[in-house]
Amino acid sequence: MEGSHGRINVLIIDSNDDDRPYWRRQLTLTSADYHVVEAESGQTALQLLQAHSFDCIILELDLPDMTGLELLARVLPRPHHPDIAVVVLTRKIFLTLADLAMRSGAYVCLVKALTSVEDLDQALREAIAAVKSIRRDRPL
Repeated sequence: MEGSHGRINVLIIDSNDDDRPYWRRQLTLTSADYHVVEAESGQTALQLLQAHSFDCIILELDLPDMTGLELLARVLPRPHHPDIAVVVLTRKIFLTLADLAMRSGAYVCLVKALTSVEDLDQALREAIAAVKSIRRDRPL
């Protein structure tokens, strides 16, 4: 579900004070479609998710108050039927961690140092489309 007027509402959850604004700025420069909100912790993210509607979450797995996997379990209690698209964008990724994140409902796991803004843009759009497709096919 894209936000009103074709806007894509994104929540970036990342405790790094350099990375979070960097990716927000890059996305908004890439496309006027993006409206990006930042959260520096899991608890702040949960509060924002209760108060606002987002199309996609960009999630760093290393958070100060909980792990990204813990947050993922709270945001996507039914991983095979997600209500929101999640793209993991992290500094360090191990295959077992990436596999766990994807089995927990993340669409894809990207490594910051290896990811361009074009890669992230494509991953966000694909993740949102995948969630829309799951919702459309979900029985009422």
